[in-house]
Amino acid sequence: MRISVLSLVALALIACPGGKRGGGGDDDSNGTDAGNTIPTPDAGSVQQDVTIRDLQTGVVPLDTSVELLAVTVTAVQEERGFWVQQGSGPESGIYVFGAEAVATGGLEEGAEIDLRGEFAAFNDLNQIKFPTVTAVRPGTPIDPQEVSAADLVNNPAWEGVLVRTSNLTISNANPDRQDGQPCPAGEPDCTDYGQMTVDDGLILDDDIFRSLSSGRYFLRAVGTRFTSVIGIAHLSFGSRKLLPRKAADLDVVGGPPDFTVRVQEIQQGSIAEGLPVSLRGVVVTGITHESEEQYRGLWVQQDRGQYAGIYVFFGRNPLPAVSIGSVVDLDGDYSEFYGQSQIVRGVVRVTGNGAAPEPSIVLAAEIGGAADGDNHSNAEPWEGVLVVVEDVAITNANPDAEDGEPCAPGAENCRDFGTIEVTGGLRISKRMLPNFSAGQLFDRSVGTRFSRIVGIAEEAFGHHSLAPRQASDLTIVP
Repeated sequence: MRISVLSLVALALIACPGGKRGGGGDDDSNGTDAGNTIPTPDAGSVQQDVTIRDLQTGVVPLDTSVELLAVTVTAVQEERGFWVQQGSGPESGIYVFGAEAVATGGLEEGAEIDLRGEFAAFNDLNQIKFPTVTAVRPGTPIDPQEVSAADLVNNPAWEGVLVRTSNLTISNANPDRQDGQPCPAGEPDCTDYGQMTVDDGLILDDDIFRSLSSGRYFLRAVGTRFTSVIGIAHLSFGSRKLLPRKAADLDVVGGPPDFTVRVQEIQQGSIAEGLPVSLRGVVVTGITHESEEQYRGLWVQQDRGQYAGIYVFFGRNPLPAVSIGSVVDLDGDYSEFYGQSQIVRGVVRVTGNGAAPEPSIVLAAEIGGAADGDNHSNAEPWEGVLVVVEDVAITNANPDAEDGEPCAPGAENCRDFGTIEVTGGLRISKRMLPNFSAGQLFDRSVGTRFSRIVGIAEEAFGHHSLAPRQASDLTIVP
């Protein structure tokens, strides 16, 4: 079918890898699969079994519906698109734009696929848009072609091809900012699109490997050298770029920086917020309940005592396959969220299995109270640590309600977050135990006594509290 010029312009705004650079803005929103907008072309109008070289050398005109057979996936851009290649050398690779197609089962580096789509160009970059992946088979990953930085900058025939470029040095750590420096963590209104200029004006970009510019894998500064960098040769808004796909694509002279720290160093303020951190041999002590959908996370601990534990936040992302007692190595970034120290963007590797450390015995009054209250300095060192309080009783069955009473089923305008308050002003939450306060485990009323409550001490919603992990963490006095 014919498409109006205005329609093509509108669709082109989303059909661009690296489109976040357009107009100087920073739009990290995902592209939309335009295949949801334009009907799939009639099978009879598809030019079948063309080659990528046919497309890149002009044998096939733009705006032609085409079929590519037995092409190999070389990179996947999360929720936006992917690159495919046939053989090696110039004109052997091309970008495929389409968020829906990225979700195809088995679409990964090295897979051999067949696909159909429309051959088009955006900002002089040839691409396939509105793709439909028609077959996915196991394949053999493409080996990168050795190409110099000067050749990548001056020869457009390498666009879309997986290449290796050797002996690169950062000459500008942030070409989007006048002083050429990366933005400090948390600095507002600072332009930083994750780019770095290297030899011959070639740009390294984080369009595929979003952690590229984080500082975790190399020092993002003028003079940092790479023995080699593997990635996809790319054109975006007039700039010739190299897009690494993963950490293994970077061979840094001298190796990556070592960010190994202890949990205690983070919790005692020795590590600046926003910096990468690596924890080694920490033990999982708590995990959010399987019913949690948007605030998923887990707690890890290094030895016992004050400052030994910390929360690892995953949000809506799936949790790693761990259990209480798992021994793990953890890489991520240190962050603070409403007074709670946490690791974000965490990558977890299980190295062993065992048991959680014995909880530290603390007084309820020692770890309770308002986050901005007089007891904060006593409670803060225990944040994230597995602890136990003994011989406490409920003093307030619902500290979030004006009358201190649990809300009746179906009651309107009644605040009840499933929290109780015990001796010493300590709040006990249902953070990891959804049925904690539903009446199944204990009588939720003033006077109910516990000989022990085990849980993770934390700071949340303006209060220091204790979060039991399982029913066995509660020992009720008959």
